[in-house]
Amino acid sequence: MQAIGTTASVFGLSCEFAFSREDFFFILFPFFPLPSFLYTLLSACGAFFYFLEVKYEIKMSTQPVDLPVIQKTYDLIKWYIPIINRMPKHHKFGLGDRITNYLYDIMESLIIARYTKDKISILETLNAKLDILRHQSRLLLDFHQIEEERYVYINTQLQEIGNEIGGWLKYQKNKK
Repeated sequence: MQAIGTTASVFGLSCEFAFSREDFFFILFPFFPLPSFLYTLLSACGAFFYFLEVKYEIKMSTQPVDLPVIQKTYDLIKWYIPIINRMPKHHKFGLGDRITNYLYDIMESLIIARYTKDKISILETLNAKLDILRHQSRLLLDFHQIEEERYVYINTQLQEIGNEIGGWLKYQKNKK
Protein backbone atom coordinates (compact mmCIF):
# COMPACT_ATOMS: atom_id res chain seq x y z
CA MET A 1 0.00 0.00 0.00
CA GLN A 2 1.50 3.31 -1.07
CA ALA A 3 0.67 6.36 0.97
CA ILE A 4 1.00 10.03 0.12
CA GLY A 5 1.74 12.04 3.23
CA THR A 6 1.84 15.69 4.17
CA THR A 7 2.03 17.76 7.33
CA ALA A 8 -0.34 20.64 7.99
CA SER A 9 -1.34 22.90 10.83
CA VAL A 10 -4.97 22.82 11.98
CA PHE A 11 -5.92 25.40 14.63
CA GLY A 12 -2.26 25.75 15.52
CA LEU A 13 -1.80 21.98 16.01
CA SER A 14 0.68 20.10 13.90
CA CYS A 15 -1.07 17.25 12.11
CA GLU A 16 0.08 14.53 9.76
CA PHE A 17 -2.16 13.44 6.91
CA ALA A 18 -1.66 10.24 4.92
CA PHE A 19 -3.76 9.13 1.99
CA SER A 20 -3.48 5.75 0.32
CA ARG A 21 -5.04 4.11 -2.73
CA GLU A 22 -7.57 2.36 -0.49
CA ASP A 23 -8.85 5.73 0.81
CA PHE A 24 -7.39 5.40 4.28
CA PHE A 25 -7.04 8.74 6.00
CA PHE A 26 -5.11 9.26 9.22
CA ILE A 27 -4.90 12.33 11.41
CA LEU A 28 -2.35 12.34 14.23
CA PHE A 29 -2.81 14.93 16.98
CA PRO A 30 -0.04 14.96 19.59
CA PHE A 31 -1.77 14.73 22.99
CA PHE A 32 -4.81 16.83 22.04
CA PRO A 33 -8.42 15.68 21.85
CA LEU A 34 -10.22 16.20 18.57
CA PRO A 35 -12.45 19.31 18.75
CA SER A 36 -16.12 18.31 18.95
CA PHE A 37 -17.19 20.37 15.91
CA LEU A 38 -14.46 18.72 13.80
CA TYR A 39 -15.59 15.31 15.08
CA THR A 40 -19.18 16.15 14.09
CA LEU A 41 -18.11 17.38 10.66
CA LEU A 42 -16.04 14.27 9.93
CA SER A 43 -18.74 11.97 11.33
CA ALA A 44 -21.23 13.48 8.91
CA CYS A 45 -18.92 12.36 6.09
CA GLY A 46 -19.30 8.74 7.20
CA ALA A 47 -15.92 8.40 8.92
CA PHE A 48 -15.26 5.96 11.76
CA PHE A 49 -13.06 6.95 14.69
CA TYR A 50 -10.86 4.78 16.86
CA PHE A 51 -9.16 6.39 19.83
CA LEU A 52 -5.69 4.94 20.40
CA GLU A 53 -4.08 7.15 23.07
CA VAL A 54 -3.01 10.10 20.88
CA LYS A 55 -4.19 8.93 17.49
CA TYR A 56 -7.51 9.30 15.70
CA GLU A 57 -7.95 7.03 12.71
CA ILE A 58 -10.54 7.68 10.03
CA LYS A 59 -11.14 4.63 7.87
CA MET A 60 -13.04 5.01 4.63
CA SER A 61 -12.30 1.50 3.33
CA THR A 62 -11.15 -1.76 4.89
CA GLN A 63 -10.74 -3.89 1.76
CA PRO A 64 -7.69 -6.18 1.98
CA VAL A 65 -5.04 -5.77 -0.68
CA ASP A 66 -4.90 -8.84 -2.93
CA LEU A 67 -3.25 -9.84 -6.17
CA PRO A 68 -5.18 -8.24 -9.05
CA VAL A 69 -6.02 -11.65 -10.56
CA ILE A 70 -7.51 -12.81 -7.24
CA GLN A 71 -9.52 -9.59 -6.92
CA LYS A 72 -10.82 -9.91 -10.50
CA THR A 73 -11.87 -13.50 -9.83
CA TYR A 74 -13.55 -12.45 -6.59
CA ASP A 75 -15.43 -9.65 -8.39
CA LEU A 76 -16.50 -12.04 -11.17
CA ILE A 77 -17.87 -14.49 -8.59
CA LYS A 78 -19.81 -11.70 -6.84
CA TRP A 79 -21.29 -10.67 -10.18
CA TYR A 80 -21.87 -14.14 -11.71
CA ILE A 81 -23.36 -16.15 -8.81
CA PRO A 82 -26.56 -14.06 -8.45
CA ILE A 83 -27.19 -14.56 -12.18
CA ILE A 84 -26.80 -18.32 -11.81
CA ASN A 85 -29.07 -18.34 -8.74
CA ARG A 86 -31.91 -16.79 -10.81
CA MET A 87 -31.78 -19.47 -13.51
CA PRO A 88 -34.49 -22.15 -13.81
CA LYS A 89 -33.90 -25.26 -11.70
CA HIS A 90 -33.02 -27.58 -14.58
CA HIS A 91 -30.11 -25.27 -15.56
CA LYS A 92 -29.26 -23.95 -12.11
CA PHE A 93 -28.62 -27.37 -10.56
CA GLY A 94 -26.76 -28.77 -13.56
CA LEU A 95 -24.70 -26.30 -15.53
CA GLY A 96 -25.11 -23.56 -12.92
CA ASP A 97 -23.58 -25.72 -10.17
CA ARG A 98 -20.68 -26.68 -12.41
CA ILE A 99 -19.95 -23.04 -13.23
CA THR A 100 -20.21 -22.09 -9.57
CA ASN A 101 -17.82 -24.87 -8.55
CA TYR A 102 -15.30 -23.92 -11.23
CA LEU A 103 -15.40 -20.27 -10.17
CA TYR A 104 -14.74 -21.21 -6.55
CA ASP A 105 -12.02 -23.70 -7.59
CA ILE A 106 -10.27 -21.03 -9.64
CA MET A 107 -10.26 -18.54 -6.76
CA GLU A 108 -9.07 -21.19 -4.29
CA SER A 109 -6.30 -22.33 -6.65
CA LEU A 110 -5.14 -18.75 -7.19
CA ILE A 111 -4.85 -18.22 -3.44
CA ILE A 112 -2.98 -21.52 -3.05
CA ALA A 113 -0.66 -20.63 -5.96
CA ARG A 114 0.14 -17.35 -4.27
CA TYR A 115 1.67 -19.16 -1.29
CA THR A 116 3.14 -22.32 -2.81
CA LYS A 117 6.61 -22.80 -4.28
CA ASP A 118 5.50 -24.95 -7.24
CA LYS A 119 3.19 -22.48 -8.94
CA ILE A 120 3.61 -23.76 -12.50
CA SER A 121 1.47 -26.90 -12.20
CA ILE A 122 -1.31 -25.00 -10.42
CA LEU A 123 -1.30 -22.19 -12.99
CA GLU A 124 -1.39 -24.66 -15.91
CA THR A 125 -4.40 -26.38 -14.32
CA LEU A 126 -6.06 -22.99 -13.90
CA ASN A 127 -5.71 -22.30 -17.63
CA ALA A 128 -7.62 -25.50 -18.39
CA LYS A 129 -10.32 -24.63 -15.83
CA LEU A 130 -10.73 -21.17 -17.36
CA ASP A 131 -11.18 -22.70 -20.80
CA ILE A 132 -13.86 -25.05 -19.45
CA LEU A 133 -15.57 -22.07 -17.79
CA ARG A 134 -15.55 -20.16 -21.10
CA HIS A 135 -17.32 -23.06 -22.82
CA GLN A 136 -19.83 -23.48 -20.00
CA SER A 137 -20.63 -19.76 -20.17
CA ARG A 138 -21.14 -20.05 -23.91
CA LEU A 139 -23.60 -22.89 -23.24
CA LEU A 140 -25.61 -20.53 -21.03
CA LEU A 141 -25.82 -18.13 -23.95
CA ASP A 142 -26.82 -20.92 -26.36
CA PHE A 143 -29.53 -22.09 -23.93
CA HIS A 144 -30.80 -18.47 -23.74
CA GLN A 145 -30.15 -18.27 -20.00
CA ILE A 146 -28.09 -15.06 -20.21
CA GLU A 147 -28.19 -12.05 -22.51
CA GLU A 148 -25.45 -11.50 -25.06
CA GLU A 149 -24.19 -8.38 -23.21
CA ARG A 150 -23.67 -10.41 -20.05
CA TYR A 151 -21.91 -13.14 -22.02
CA VAL A 152 -19.56 -10.54 -23.52
CA TYR A 153 -18.83 -9.18 -20.04
CA ILE A 154 -18.18 -12.69 -18.66
CA ASN A 155 -15.92 -13.52 -21.58
CA THR A 156 -14.00 -10.25 -21.17
CA GLN A 157 -13.48 -10.90 -17.46
CA LEU A 158 -12.36 -14.48 -18.10
CA GLN A 159 -9.98 -13.22 -20.79
CA GLU A 160 -8.43 -10.70 -18.38
CA ILE A 161 -8.06 -13.35 -15.69
CA GLY A 162 -6.53 -15.70 -18.25
CA ASN A 163 -4.08 -13.02 -19.41
CA GLU A 164 -2.93 -12.44 -15.85
CA ILE A 165 -2.57 -16.15 -15.16
CA GLY A 166 -0.67 -16.53 -18.46
CA GLY A 167 1.68 -13.70 -17.53
CA TRP A 168 2.24 -15.20 -14.08
CA LEU A 169 2.91 -18.61 -15.65
CA LYS A 170 5.38 -17.14 -18.15
CA TYR A 171 7.20 -15.32 -15.34
CA GLN A 172 7.44 -18.53 -13.29
CA LYS A 173 8.80 -20.50 -16.27
CA ASN A 174 11.42 -17.83 -17.03
CA LYS A 175 12.40 -17.74 -13.35
CA LYS A 176 13.54 -21.38 -13.41
